[in-house]
Amino acid sequence: MLALLALLLLKDAPPPPQPPPPALAWACDRQSLLAGLRCTFEGKTRAQEPSKAQVDENQRQARALGLELCATAATGRAPQAIPAVKAACEKRLELEVAACGGDGSRRLLDDDGRFNPGHAVCYAALRAVTEVAQRSQDEAQGCCSCIDVGRGAAFNQCVADVDADRLPPGADKGCRSFCAAVLLRVVRAPAVSPSAAAR
Repeated sequence: MLALLALLLLKDAPPPPQPPPPALAWACDRQSLLAGLRCTFEGKTRAQEPSKAQVDENQRQARALGLELCATAATGRAPQAIPAVKAACEKRLELEVAACGGDGSRRLLDDDGRFNPGHAVCYAALRAVTEVAQRSQDEAQGCCSCIDVGRGAAFNQCVADVDADRLPPGADKGCRSFCAAVLLRVVRAPAVSPSAAAR
């Protein structure tokens, strides 16, 4: 009887309050870039009078951070970086560094390595570069290792093919599951007419 009464009371009791959603407390920094985490721009550097020197310094700092990110992304869990992935990442980085100057009124990073407000465009550019390198490294490790082209020039060529959405020789034979991502992109890529390619 007591058990039945307890069940009835529990049934009519209001549901327990739900915990509040987790706060978005991760500051935008090197770690959040690598992990692809949502973050906030919490850098504490105060704004100053805009200057070209600060724009140049921000781009220099972004390049240095980007090179470090490229090396880390091109390594992944492997013992060392895959040269072709690292080189492709660094090439993309050079195209994106121009977006990292800001308006020249605030440093890119504060003293604790956090991105300052006003540098969201740079952060997004560096994240895009890092993300492509991480994807390429992961796919190259699986696909090119399965094709078993060794670790020399043939491996680097395989990685370069994967990075450029070209099908490495052998990917469509016994390594379809390991090379599925690049196979899918090659299949989905729009055909380019000879006249368009010649332009």
